[in-house]
Amino acid sequence: MKKELNKKKQPDFPDEKEIERVIKRFSDPNYRRVNQGLWPNATIEDKIKYSLCQSIVSHAIENNLTEKEVGEKLGIGQVKTEYVLFCHYRKLKFKELVSYVDNFHIPLSIKIDKQHDQAEATFRTH
Repeated sequence: MKKELNKKKQPDFPDEKEIERVIKRFSDPNYRRVNQGLWPNATIEDKIKYSLCQSIVSHAIENNLTEKEVGEKLGIGQVKTEYVLFCHYRKLKFKELVSYVDNFHIPLSIKIDKQHDQAEATFRTH
């Protein structure tokens, strides 16, 4: 009986083949369900588009919206919803992102600092 109490259960860990499969899937640049970061050489427009995506994500989180609800409220399909929620800003147009933010009535300010080649869109809750 003592041996059973001292015996610690080892966590189940996937085998090498499964790990390789997952790495390959997540490394695919066409895989939509992986967050995209802002590229170091991003243009000002890209920086704003990225910030707009982040604003929509913040709004969805604060309002407990599911992925499906976000898509329905924006009137867009699953693929485009994933592009927005996982910040695939290079696959989205500036104008459509602005309309999505407008659909959610998200108070937003956009600041562009040309001197330092910086841009951001800031989501405000009030």
